[in-house]
Parts: sequence; structure tokens; C-alpha cells
Amino acid sequence: MYRLEQQLSDLCLLGNPLKDPPMAIANGGDINPIGKYIKSAEDRGEILLTKMMQHIAIHCPIDEFSRFCVKLRIPFHEITSNKSLTEHEQLMELLKLWRISIPCSANEAQTKLLHIVDLVDLHGILLKLKAMQVYAQALRL
Repeated sequence: MYRLEQQLSDLCLLGNPLKDPPMAIANGGDINPIGKYIKSAEDRGEILLTKMMQHIAIHCPIDEFSRFCVKLRIPFHEITSNKSLTEHEQLMELLKLWRISIPCSANEAQTKLLHIVDLVDLHGILLKLKAMQVYAQALRL
């Protein structure tokens, strides 16, 4: 967004049926409030993603740990060989590495994480993560 701010000074979105950012921000035409809105939305998404990863790390059953690690598709042998960390701490470190390895928005990463949890058949955790998303969206309204 920073590059966009350098190239644009004015943005006309009149008549465009946007949902995000709200029309009050978009109709102003100034790029700075639009950029701040998008950045704050991405920050909120990252915070929610971090909370989701923490929930998974805490509530993932130990017998599903290796299966979950395989579904993340990142090398996990160096982290799992560290015996000073518990399985839950190892899983949190792996989730952090996974987030760094996928260059996408927070919302896309949330969708991918929900898909991985669904593939591992952790339905109880999946329901709680979806509830977290719904509650976060309700708070924004």
C-alpha cells in the first residue's frame, strides 16, 4: 500500500459499490485514509490469525501432532528435535514458520489454516476457529 500512496495522490471511487472500505472513507478521494483503513484491517486479520494459531497449538491432541505437522508442508524436523519445547510449543513455532512461508493476506491465511485443520479432522477445533472468525466479523459491524 505504501507504493500505491507514493504513486497516487487522489482516488475517485464514486459510484463503486464497495463494501470495504466504507463509502464515507472511499468517497473522500484521499488515498491516505483508504490506505490506513486497509492497513488496520490487515492488522486485525493478523491478530485474529495469531489467536487462531495459539488456539490450535494449545488444543491440538498430542496424537494428531505429527499428522498436523505433515499437513503444514514445512520442514519440521529441526523444531521437533528440540527437546526443551513441549509439543504444543513446537506446534506454535511450526505455525509461525508456516505463516512466514506463505506470502498472502491474513484472510487468505485464515482460510488456508481452517482447511488444514479440516484435513486433519479436528472438527472441534475447526468449529471454535470458525466461531472466532464470526465473532471478529460481528465486532467490526
